[in-house]
Amino acid sequence: MSYDTDKTAEILEELRAAVREDKIENAMNLLRFADSSGSLRRDSGMLSALQKSIGEKQTQKLINAFATDPCPYCRSGREKCDDCGGKGYYAESKVCAPCAGLGLKRCPFCNGTGFAGYDFVPRGLRPIVLLVRTDFATKQISTASELNSREPPTSRDIKQRIIAIDRCRGVLANAVEQSRLSAVDGRSGFESSDRSRIQREAKLQNRHAETAIRMLLGKLAEHYSDRAHRQRDSDERGLLAHRAKVFSRLSTGDGLNASSLRTPISLQAD
Repeated sequence: MSYDTDKTAEILEELRAAVREDKIENAMNLLRFADSSGSLRRDSGMLSALQKSIGEKQTQKLINAFATDPCPYCRSGREKCDDCGGKGYYAESKVCAPCAGLGLKRCPFCNGTGFAGYDFVPRGLRPIVLLVRTDFATKQISTASELNSREPPTSRDIKQRIIAIDRCRGVLANAVEQSRLSAVDGRSGFESSDRSRIQREAKLQNRHAETAIRMLLGKLAEHYSDRAHRQRDSDERGLLAHRAKVFSRLSTGDGLNASSLRTPISLQAD
């Protein structure tokens, strides 16, 4: 077979075999290779071509696999804060401002999403993968914002919810950036109206996310304040009161802009 021979049929047959045997990672790598070599179409028509070739159910399985493909450089989008060593505090006395007391910062490779970048997704599938990820982010922001009123949340639970919501902000920010980058080659399925809609919806959801994060920081302040009032040891009471004060300030002021919870650039107001 010469280099000029169309290998589409051969690649699709290998792909069908891989998904039939549930070797999803092999199928993903095959699509990545085909995309980089130009062996399969790179425009939005790739989705319908796959659905016709391997079936809608198997295609959806591949889409979900690409959408949830983990970042190879981090764990769930976070790295230990260098300033406090992951504790969230300095010498157990002062809240670490760079990480907002969480002990973690965003992974610079995935922007805190925990997902592999869009460069790992075949170009023809990037629009649908973006849709799956942003849909996940929208639902997660709503879910993580809801606290059980029957049981007071622990500080650990509140912090995990803050991180979960901030992870979604990274997903939204990456979606905006990806839609903008698509304008360079014009072949990945994002029209001008798509880009405007993605940016508009991402900024709207980010406003919901920031409201939720500030609410949760306020809950964290209440948590430490309640503990301080119950604490008999004066030193410990002072420490808890300090933490309550810091988290209260973060929940209402602009201190977030100097921390790992700052608004991603692509989601900032114009």
